[in-house]
Amino acid sequence: TLVLTDKDKLIEMENAAANTLTVPLNSSVAFDVGTQILIVQKDAGTTTIAAAAGVTLLSKDSNLDIGGQYGAATCIKIATDTWYVIGDLA
Repeated sequence: TLVLTDKDKLIEMENAAANTLTVPLNSSVAFDVGTQILIVQKDAGTTTIAAAAGVTLLSKDSNLDIGGQYGAATCIKIATDTWYVIGDLA
């Protein structure tokens, strides 16, 4: 799960097994609107970006899995509990 110190940073997901990065509810972690967080899948395990209950993630075709090893995605907060997820998604 993302924490406030992840704001505007690169998060490297290094796991051989499938793994999940969760975007928390604003009431739990109050990122500023405009915050951008870059996520790289550094190992073979598929990284899925997931929304905590009450969070909306908007991505092309609703895809939220990073496309493969060294693929990347960016989460951009656009409203209190709404984020764009853009990048190499499958």
